[in-house]
Amino acid sequence: STRQLVNSSTDFLSLSDFAENVVRRRIEQLPEVAMVDISGLIHKQVQIVPKREKMDALGLTISDIENALANSNVEPGSMTVREGYYEYNIRFSTVVRTIEDIENIPLRHDGRIMRMKELADIHLSPVSESGLTTYNGKRSVSLAIIKQADENMEQMKSALNGAIWSLKQTNPHIQFDISRNQTELLDYTLSNLQQNLALGFLFILIVAVLFMGGVRSPIVIGVCMVVAIVISFIFFYLFGMSLNIISLSGLILAEGMMIDNAIIVTENITQYRDKGYALDEACARGTHEVITPMLSSSLTTIAVFFPLVFISGIAGAIFYDEAFAVTVGLIASYITGIILLPVLYKIVFGIKIQVDKLTRYKLTRPCGTNPSSTRQLVNLSTIYDRGIDWVFSHKKTTFALTLLSFPLCVLMFYLMPKERMPQTNQTELAVYIDWNENIHLEDNKMRVEELERFLRGTSENAVQGSRFKVQSATSDKNVQEDNLNFELETLNPLNLMPSMPDESSSTRQPVNSSTEKLTTQAHIGIQQYLLEKSLVSTTEAELYLRTATTEQLEALRQALQKELGEKYPLATVKFREPENVFEQIFDTNEPELVVELHNKDKAKQSDISLLEQMEEQIEALAGEECTTTATGQQINLTIDRERLLMYGVSYNEIVQQLRTALRDNKIATLRSYQDYLPITVAGGEQTLEGILNRTFVTIPSTDRNMGQHRVPLRSFITQSLDKDLKIITAGTAGEYVPYTFAETENAKEISEKVRRAFRGNRDGWEVNLSGAYFSSNQMIQELVVVLFISLLLMYFILTSQFGSFVQPLIVLMEIPIDVGFALVVMHLLGISLNLMSAIGIVVSCGIIINDSILKLDMINVLRNEGVPLMEAIHTAGTRRLRSIIMTSLTTILAMVPLLFTNDFGSELQRPLSIAMIATMTVGTLVSLFVIPLIYWGIYKKN
Repeated sequence: STRQLVNSSTDFLSLSDFAENVVRRRIEQLPEVAMVDISGLIHKQVQIVPKREKMDALGLTISDIENALANSNVEPGSMTVREGYYEYNIRFSTVVRTIEDIENIPLRHDGRIMRMKELADIHLSPVSESGLTTYNGKRSVSLAIIKQADENMEQMKSALNGAIWSLKQTNPHIQFDISRNQTELLDYTLSNLQQNLALGFLFILIVAVLFMGGVRSPIVIGVCMVVAIVISFIFFYLFGMSLNIISLSGLILAEGMMIDNAIIVTENITQYRDKGYALDEACARGTHEVITPMLSSSLTTIAVFFPLVFISGIAGAIFYDEAFAVTVGLIASYITGIILLPVLYKIVFGIKIQVDKLTRYKLTRPCGTNPSSTRQLVNLSTIYDRGIDWVFSHKKTTFALTLLSFPLCVLMFYLMPKERMPQTNQTELAVYIDWNENIHLEDNKMRVEELERFLRGTSENAVQGSRFKVQSATSDKNVQEDNLNFELETLNPLNLMPSMPDESSSTRQPVNSSTEKLTTQAHIGIQQYLLEKSLVSTTEAELYLRTATTEQLEALRQALQKELGEKYPLATVKFREPENVFEQIFDTNEPELVVELHNKDKAKQSDISLLEQMEEQIEALAGEECTTTATGQQINLTIDRERLLMYGVSYNEIVQQLRTALRDNKIATLRSYQDYLPITVAGGEQTLEGILNRTFVTIPSTDRNMGQHRVPLRSFITQSLDKDLKIITAGTAGEYVPYTFAETENAKEISEKVRRAFRGNRDGWEVNLSGAYFSSNQMIQELVVVLFISLLLMYFILTSQFGSFVQPLIVLMEIPIDVGFALVVMHLLGISLNLMSAIGIVVSCGIIINDSILKLDMINVLRNEGVPLMEAIHTAGTRRLRSIIMTSLTTILAMVPLLFTNDFGSELQRPLSIAMIATMTVGTLVSLFVIPLIYWGIYKKN
């Protein structure tokens, strides 16, 4: 292996130069890439270290060096000269371009000419670092690849794969790794959602075969559903919608509803054929009879999704995709159900073929079917008859349970825990650490390396039998590999993550394969990213962990929290999920409660001691510990301007001497062909006390015979320690000091106590409360408003269909019953009321009433034909029994695959799926048994 060795910061300069000038530019040339953000570089500088003793003996100062360099480092510009017929460009060969040019700059002093190299040591050195990046314990350069918002992901994949493969082939001594791979999550999620779409389709066909027998009806239904999905994709293309996590989830959700129209039409045609109608007439009558109720059912479901786009914030914009997918799917299925399906039914059932054996077995027998022609597996009609008989025999009990569901719904709504987004399993963790000590960058690095060794040891103990042995990051100081570390990110909120090289690529390094237990990446100190400024001082660090399992990650989190608490009690530690676009959109890392203290006197600076007292007071009120803005100590230097005037010393000279002693005195820029390197004058490494006592300022004497004498900087400068906030936090109301309770379970009680304690003018402070507790409540309130608007829209649609103001209320009365019992099921399963579960309930309310709409429409048709009330109720229930059960089962089975996969999209949609399954299950029973009783109770006198 010909891997380049990196033994010092100087050797790392070549890798930094290669990453910035070759790798970065190569990737940014790809049309699919918006930009490459980079961090972990070491920049070069020309450092001039004066020979103090020699300069003092000659009476030279730093100003003499600066003046000589400034006079020599001049760009005269372009010049031309004409000589007869010819014209020549003039170039000055004396312009400073290299270190040798600087060394040979002449200085004149007391009639003697000297070279710069005689007075100072001049060499190329790395710029003083304020931050660095490591990957698995090795020094690395980190590049964040940011995709163009409108570029195709697959094209991005291919282009980036080719670029990295080419770089690796031409630079085998450099190791390329990929970390924080958001695209891997997206690819896995999209593939699983596509698989769930196919599984849902398969389950639906199995239900159709079991209920309808044979293969003809399932073939008709399956073809119509495929055509409806194709039409949906055409609408996606025409409206410029992409296939992403949300839109694919919407298609899975719509899949169960899309088949409902096909089932209803097929079942109705079959019933007319069983009555003896010819095939043509059965197709016409069966389709015409359900056109209106199917339209109302589709419109009521769309009416549920339509208000979702008005949810505030980015969530409303994101769920526009889901609403669009469901709306397009329902429209397409309705069109195919009333236009294509009757034609297909006639063609398929018009073919004279021998009935196969499968036709003899059905889950239930259609109404009017000859018993000898089919063998019934389950007698659903008998079960239904017993159920409806029990309900009408226990009218008071049924009505009491129905009325009980209303207060149960309200009670469960207040008892259910609320959060914005559902919890998802994570194998990644970001740990933010502020040591709260004035440590150097090297000390920060040593502490992080110590933590990495501790984590790797803990990981070894946690996962036994692994074949991969993790080598300590510092086990061999003399052998380390160059490491270019890529962080793939995107600014596209719908695609959530951009593309990356394929897993089969030779450049792809598996971040978390079966042989690797732990991946670590550390950002130490201030980072160079342009788009991410999370670390603001050299005393901070961010550690990224990735493990094979969620359990392993949780064990490491607890071990790390205990280790930091024992060894570094002053450190502030925050654990959060690594930010991808999803977390940024939905702000899933938002703390539970934030107490914001605003100073009424905007011009007054906050006193640190007073803020610390406030923190103690708030913790005493809450009974819990909180975190606030980190503070840091700093040294204040005060220059005595009167003494400067007394000795005739300029203010700039003092600052210049300090900068030189502190190795931060930039005096010029070396234009070295393609590079522009800063030129600095630096002194030896020493403490501030030593600098003030041993750095001298030359003062001219008023007595000519006395010459010049030197005065230490201590004579002009006094120093003092001070404490201040590291970060200033501000919002729409101005600056404030946040006191954060990240995972408290008593947000409501703490909020009330803090409000009471700070009510009125208390020491000039105003309190404001924010956090996930309030945003979650706001979101739930918005969803309640959405549900209310949806109910109004559904009521108006049903009023138009039934021509009655009462019958829509019968249908809508089902909703609080379904919601109440669904909330009970969710509470028993430990599911919170979040955005996804709430949408599942809202959507189910629009779907489940479709069964009641079909049943009430059939009852009205029979009653208009003169059929008595009870007979109409029973006949309508029998005729719509199979279609109601089938449509409910297909919707439920479309959601089942989401319960058994653990990808990001499935975890996101799982609360929605459980809410829908619970609501649909309860709603089916209510539609079959309770709605007829309510209808009878209203119309029994007629």
